[in-house]
Amino acid sequence: MSFGVGEGLAVLSLITSLKGAWDTYLWIEYLVKEDKDAQWLLLKYEYETSKLDRWKARLEEVQKKGREPFDAMPQKEQKLVWGYLAQVNMLKLDMVKKFNEHGLLSLPDYSVPAGEDQFDKTPLPRDFQPEKKTKFKAKTKQVLEESVAKYKEAINDLNELLQKYIPVETMAVALPQVLLSRSRPNSDLSLLARQAMTIGPLLANCAAIKALDTGVSSLAVPEIPRNGLGMDQHGPQTVRTMGWYQSERIFVEWKFIRPNLTATDRDKVLSRVQKLGTLLYQPKQPEFHIPSCLGITTGPNSARGYVYKLPSETSKQLGWYTLEDWLTPKFDNQGNKLPKTTPLLGDRFRLAQALVGVFSLLHACNWLHKDFQSSDVLFFDRDSLEAESERISIKDMYVTGFQYSRPDGDLSIESPGISPYRHPDAFKGFRKQFDWYSLGVVLIEIALWESLPAQIPKGLKPEEIRDGMLQSLKSLGGKVGEAYRDVVKVCLEGNTGNAINKVDEELAMDFLVKVVDPLAACAA
Repeated sequence: MSFGVGEGLAVLSLITSLKGAWDTYLWIEYLVKEDKDAQWLLLKYEYETSKLDRWKARLEEVQKKGREPFDAMPQKEQKLVWGYLAQVNMLKLDMVKKFNEHGLLSLPDYSVPAGEDQFDKTPLPRDFQPEKKTKFKAKTKQVLEESVAKYKEAINDLNELLQKYIPVETMAVALPQVLLSRSRPNSDLSLLARQAMTIGPLLANCAAIKALDTGVSSLAVPEIPRNGLGMDQHGPQTVRTMGWYQSERIFVEWKFIRPNLTATDRDKVLSRVQKLGTLLYQPKQPEFHIPSCLGITTGPNSARGYVYKLPSETSKQLGWYTLEDWLTPKFDNQGNKLPKTTPLLGDRFRLAQALVGVFSLLHACNWLHKDFQSSDVLFFDRDSLEAESERISIKDMYVTGFQYSRPDGDLSIESPGISPYRHPDAFKGFRKQFDWYSLGVVLIEIALWESLPAQIPKGLKPEEIRDGMLQSLKSLGGKVGEAYRDVVKVCLEGNTGNAINKVDEELAMDFLVKVVDPLAACAA
């Protein structure tokens, strides 16, 4: 027997109440400002609470689709879920009680009412200040250590149980979005970046990358002299060229700087090139699918180039081919269209999932791509002239094309121009939702395994291109399923509930539950 609707809502209500765990953050924060060990304890508490936020959003989304989150769960384990949630909330209340017992805080009363289905909680006012700013003592630290350890254990037990019935396969990729989308002081980012053993290498890596934007890191990208490179072709005649550096095969992605920029704007562009180079130079976990950058170089006509290491011994011999190359029809010498091999649907799903994961991580680090298209997806597993395969090697897939990339919040100086991959309003100022749009266009191409620009009539306005793609979604579900189609629709429309006006934290959670999660469930 499963929970009825009312009981299911009660459990969800309890999960919702856990959102208030951030109130606890407000008062603990005052105790740890001058104690690095204590600050790390607070971040561990926050890290565990992020898992709860992730589950809360996931379960709410399940219920919005008309399904009870716990229907498939045996009654015995349903009661365990209830017990774990109650234990987590009581641990939070117990922490408040213990701090009060030590005379460290003067807090509003937190109590458990007679009703058994939820906890009543008076939220702390945002301007709340403790009456005594007591220095963090050893006894206080011990209290917090014990409480955080128990809190972590309860959440891990809950996570293990829920994963059996409502899988969240994307927890590792999601936590950077949940934890880093909030405004973070520089000291938090520095601490998180050094704690890979505790919070995992991916989240620590994202914190280190986000720290670059705040000026915390002292990392500097090397400048590679032009005469130190041996290029396969003279000068940056194309966006990417292969070459040699220190007896190693490399490729360079060129950034062409417009000659008509004012001196002020030119300086800003060059500064942004340097900043992006530092971002690309920062070591990254495999989930980013970004090739390793060795440094920046200068080309003819003041072009700037990002120098990348080829990712494998095979790629050093073969070079690369792009997703656009794979999607574009081939013709023989007589002009006859050659038959094309469409990769397996499951492989196309995995490619889409990997790309969505890339953008989830980039946005968690507060970086925008700004010009994403299928020509920016590179593969290094075979020669472009070899026969096409029905398999896609995701581990050999990389995302590039960052010439216009910048931190979120930096004003645009340059624009790549009109493109079917660019949101119609991108010229007004770029935001994360416009990266979603570009991603949505590429997801359509992956679904149909066709290049879209060649099929779009010349002369259409950007708004007409978008409307045409939205109309085409009517037939997309029959090819790749309802969930995939709806993900594309969210990306193209920014359909996350007035997403344009949402803060980063809300936007990050929307992307997770409306794009990452549904796509992760697609399989064939």
